[in-house]
Amino acid sequence: MLSVEISNKSIRVLAFAKKGRSIVIHKAALLSFSQDIFQSKDIKSLAKEFRTFLKTNRISENKACFTLTHSGVVFKEMLLPPMSHKEAETIIVNDIERGSRFSARNYYYTYRGYQAIEAKRLRIIYSVVEKYLIDFCIRLLKDSGLKPLSFSLAPLNLIDIPFEKLPPKDIAYVLLERQVSYVLFVSGHGCQGVYSIDWGLDDLGQTGSLDEEAFKNLSEELKRIIKSYETQRDNLICDILIMFDNEKYSGLEKRLALFVNRYAVAVTLPKTVTLRPKTLPSLNLAYLPCLAAAESYRSAKTHFDFSQIWDFRSTLDYRRKVLVGASIVALVTAFFGLASILKGYTQYQDLLKQYRQAGDEVRALEAQTATLDLERQKNIDVKRKLLLQASAVSDLKKISWADTFMKVASATPEDSWIESVSLSRLGDIKLTGKALTLDAVALYIRKLRSVSNFRESTLRSVREATIEKEIVQDFEINTGVIVAADAADEKKDVK
Repeated sequence: MLSVEISNKSIRVLAFAKKGRSIVIHKAALLSFSQDIFQSKDIKSLAKEFRTFLKTNRISENKACFTLTHSGVVFKEMLLPPMSHKEAETIIVNDIERGSRFSARNYYYTYRGYQAIEAKRLRIIYSVVEKYLIDFCIRLLKDSGLKPLSFSLAPLNLIDIPFEKLPPKDIAYVLLERQVSYVLFVSGHGCQGVYSIDWGLDDLGQTGSLDEEAFKNLSEELKRIIKSYETQRDNLICDILIMFDNEKYSGLEKRLALFVNRYAVAVTLPKTVTLRPKTLPSLNLAYLPCLAAAESYRSAKTHFDFSQIWDFRSTLDYRRKVLVGASIVALVTAFFGLASILKGYTQYQDLLKQYRQAGDEVRALEAQTATLDLERQKNIDVKRKLLLQASAVSDLKKISWADTFMKVASATPEDSWIESVSLSRLGDIKLTGKALTLDAVALYIRKLRSVSNFRESTLRSVREATIEKEIVQDFEINTGVIVAADAADEKKDVK
């Protein structure tokens, strides 16, 4: 199987095999470009060049997992009250679409959830990327004869590499790519934050010799990010693990340690990763995102709906099968349709006879109608009695809804208020209102769930809004009470 890392000016490939919990790497190859491949409009030429590259390196695998390394990937951290994955995804989508860049649903997103240490909160770190970048990668791989099975986004997928057991204190992963760099703060409790730097190895020098001024700027930016993180979290970062092209920039970690006044070392491969000595005596650390994609393929820690990325119904084979199947169905339908027309003519004569017989039966029924009119008068009297009983039932239901409003009002927290309540004959209730914080929304849901005779309360949506320069949370909650449904009632809206 292949693991492919696609970035602006290079494609890295790892050929590997899985043996139990271990990964055996037997080949690594790099294809470099002079221009940004994502700006190219001729994907077929790129795919042809990539196919030739694979044949030249004697790489014959056709299944691949891939990772995208691009400066357009946006990362963000959120702290939320305890909630389900579905409710968290609702908040993430609302947060993504607040900006104009992703408002037209032209994006894919993935996220990871961690239990925060303090106050039983949920830490969410999500990454979002524009749709055309993923579509470009998928088309490039498919046109190259590969079958993409999964994907991940760098550098967040580096968490999947099983390095040595992390200490309880925070450490920093620093990934230096050609055009962009990333800093991940990680502890034994998971990823604590992701930062990007618009400096890469290309800015440090193309020949392997470092540009002192560029290296100093990169070091200062890294030092500033670490200091900012230490100030916000009140945690001291002592160790830095560097991931970079250690063959071209040997000894870079030692010089970086002097500039940032921290202990910095190049990472070592985990024990679960082995190399085939005959074909690959050592592995450049620049291939770590590829290794992370291979590890992510076996992991279920990243939430992603792959049906959003590609669909088997868009493939050429599927369309060909649909066309052939539709043609067969059309021919069979035409045959049976002609047979039905011939059969229908003979049935027409039978229907004409049945029509005459039906006329005789109608006249007989008219005689019976006169008898039924007498019984109709009796039914009118029964109807009056039923109306009186229905009026009594309606009064009882009014008393039930009044109790319902009292329960909704008593469950409302002090820093929340309800703007509208929608009721239905089945007992469904839709609450729309505002709260000062997300904690208040979560508290309100828990209180509603504790009220007797109420159905399960679910958060339908929550959005951030502003009232007189104050930030509030617009929310919608679906709940309900168990009442006796009347088939004659219509849905009622009370605002």
